[in-house]
Amino acid sequence: MSFILAACGGGGGDGGVVTATLQSVTVTPTSASVAAGLTQQFTATGNYSDGTSQAIASPTWTSSDQTVATIDSKGLVTSRKAGTATLTANFNGISGSTTLTVTTAKLQSITVTPASSSVAAGLTQQFTATGNYSDGTSQAIATPAWSSSDTTTATVNASGLVTSIKAGSATLTATLSGISGSAALTVTTATLQKINVTPASPSIAAGLTQQLTATGVYSDGTTQAIATPIWSSTNTTAATVDANGLVKTLKAGSSTIVATFGGVAGSATLTVTAAKLVSFVLVPPFAEFTTTTGPIVFPTSSTIPIDLASKAYIDLAQFSDGTYHDFNPTWTSSDISVATVGSTGMVTGLKAGKVTITATYDGISRSVTVTISTGTLSSLRIQGYDIITSLPLNYRASLLAAAVFSDNSNKSYSVTATWSSSDTSVATVDAKGNLAVIGVGTTTITASYKGKSVALTLKSIAPVAKPSFVVTCDPTKPMTISADTWNAIFGKDTINITQWVIVDPVSCKNYPVIRLNIDQGYILESTRISSALFGPATTYGSTISPTGWWLGPTPLPLYVGAKVTVAYTDGESDQSTPIYSFIAQ
Repeated sequence: MSFILAACGGGGGDGGVVTATLQSVTVTPTSASVAAGLTQQFTATGNYSDGTSQAIASPTWTSSDQTVATIDSKGLVTSRKAGTATLTANFNGISGSTTLTVTTAKLQSITVTPASSSVAAGLTQQFTATGNYSDGTSQAIATPAWSSSDTTTATVNASGLVTSIKAGSATLTATLSGISGSAALTVTTATLQKINVTPASPSIAAGLTQQLTATGVYSDGTTQAIATPIWSSTNTTAATVDANGLVKTLKAGSSTIVATFGGVAGSATLTVTAAKLVSFVLVPPFAEFTTTTGPIVFPTSSTIPIDLASKAYIDLAQFSDGTYHDFNPTWTSSDISVATVGSTGMVTGLKAGKVTITATYDGISRSVTVTISTGTLSSLRIQGYDIITSLPLNYRASLLAAAVFSDNSNKSYSVTATWSSSDTSVATVDAKGNLAVIGVGTTTITASYKGKSVALTLKSIAPVAKPSFVVTCDPTKPMTISADTWNAIFGKDTINITQWVIVDPVSCKNYPVIRLNIDQGYILESTRISSALFGPATTYGSTISPTGWWLGPTPLPLYVGAKVTVAYTDGESDQSTPIYSFIAQ
């Protein structure tokens, strides 16, 4: 058995001073589609004769049709009207280009996130605006006009960053082309008591970086991220820290990294070691792992189709003191006419052939072989939702689109698709594939990529108004089930079992996972309905829980005389231990 693993990590590096010659320029995204009136950021990457690739800070940008879209000196495109335009970046006489499609979709509404927020006075909160368009797509709005209903309580800048001033409430509004969306902000009187810096005591080798975060603990018991503390290092010869809390280690030693906000400070103790990199594994893009019973075997080669980009990444980077850390290697491609590799390990195939992708750090190199195939895109699928037709109200998930190519029909590759919902009153899906079921009804979720699309028709089902069955784990006080009542509710709601069946948190508090095993005489149906691992009073629907557990399958209708067993599991295996049994009435 095998599976395709898309990149899940990695690092980037600046590669030092470039002495090689520029061979080509890559413009990303390689293709884009936006509604008229929106903006889109493009970037240019230079591919050099030594196989390295580096961002080009100041290429000359041009648009082939300025009536369709214009582009400024920083690569920011403003779409004007429906049509297509070729966007070109030129640097030292070498050019690269991409195609932009501007659609006729009209802005219907704006969603501001988070929809509601509560912060203590003095803190900041970032809000974002997403436009919902007439073709069912959702796209981030980079430059709406932001406003606050009460600037004495909170102000908002042009980027949607809110600064809270005093206790009260304010409505934050984003407006574009006469369409507005809003969010509610509550500013509390809570005062900052202390600051926790995490990780609290990192230890890393000299030359590496470490991201620190600051969290404020307030007088009302809440904790809130502090976006803009003042960062400082007590020993800048060992480590420095920038305004965003990113620590750069310089040499062996120790330093206290301090975050200060509102006169309150918190700190972390950083140890910088003299450890050196001993070994690491380079995983190729879209690596195919074969399951074995022994230690995992890392592949040394992979295949990706032309024009499809994916990351190679670093794994198991071990240092001489036995620790493991991420690092920023220098990336090179053996043939940049076949495939380029960016500063984050992103490999992009340009033509059929083979290349060697190499990552180098501290004198140690690892290489993998990447084959660029000529396969054409044949179909698209939404991973994990091939047979799902119903979802519960308030369900949330991140959807992933997978492309299947003609020469690798048994493989699917994660791609960045364009998402849309046919009825946004039932479910919304944003540009990143984040699905939210918000109403009852039926909608079609569509993913599109390079001329191919896949549609997922979903029915949203509202749960019953209140729980009808309580599972107890006390054999002296067993639960009872009326088959008629069970079946009546089951007929209305087949997928929200744990919203109409709940678990008694007192009698079941010592059992990790509670299940109902229903023996109909010809089939045994087991339904996990609660887990003390998530809190004894917490129940979940019979789909995928917020923690990724599969809760289900869907319960069967009952008949009078069916045997029902209340059982528990350890939360790891499928084997259950009976607590007691009874007969459905």
